[in-house]
Amino acid sequence: MKSPPEPRAFFFLEKYDWDRFFPLENKCKIKNNFSFEIIFETNCRINSVCYSKSMKLISIGNDKGGVGKTVTALHLAALFAARGKTLLVDGDRNRSATDWVAAGPGLGFETVHLDDLSGSLDHFDFVVVDTKGGEESLLSLAKRSDFLVIPSKPEAVSLRVLMRTLETLKNEGVLYKVLLTDVPTYPSVDGHDARGMLLDAGIPLFGAEIRSSAAFRKAMIDGVTVREVKRDPRAKRAWMDYELVVKEILG
Repeated sequence: MKSPPEPRAFFFLEKYDWDRFFPLENKCKIKNNFSFEIIFETNCRINSVCYSKSMKLISIGNDKGGVGKTVTALHLAALFAARGKTLLVDGDRNRSATDWVAAGPGLGFETVHLDDLSGSLDHFDFVVVDTKGGEESLLSLAKRSDFLVIPSKPEAVSLRVLMRTLETLKNEGVLYKVLLTDVPTYPSVDGHDARGMLLDAGIPLFGAEIRSSAAFRKAMIDGVTVREVKRDPRAKRAWMDYELVVKEILG
């Protein structure tokens, strides 16, 4: 019997599907995915998506749709691409991120839809996952990521639901932060009130927030990031908002 390969962290982007990833009868079993401990069974052949410990995996998730997950995933991927080889995984059945990138000249990172993902990812420095709302619990997603970004608009009703959901993440030792998106500018105080509500509840929150801007819609149409949107004074500001988010993620 050959020695098993050097243990690597195996990251399943959707719910665990053993038949898809491990077709053999004697399957690899994951004892603790978050701490990278792997148990190998006899004659187990690895046939899955894997990544090395040095790679950073950032997931973008929220049970609610329409909160800016795709916008956030795409702009974080573009910013990470300036720091290393980056892959954006589009987990949405509507392929929103894939279509966004395809509409333009390219954004400096690779893109793949979840259904087409295979092989090793350990040659990437960063992998950003744009998840579909409601497909998986935030706790499960957080445990399988190096960092979970939870976008949310500053709407009181949505935030109350989110805060109840985030109770499951407390005392779990996972890294996550809520990112306020589409925050209206002065004189609206929605962003200020939402920030106070989250902080009072003890929920980890990005210091940066993404201010509302029509530049995001223009960027999606042209297949670019907001940085490339012309003749819009708020475009550069929107890009700077995401630059601050990346700095917080990387510490």
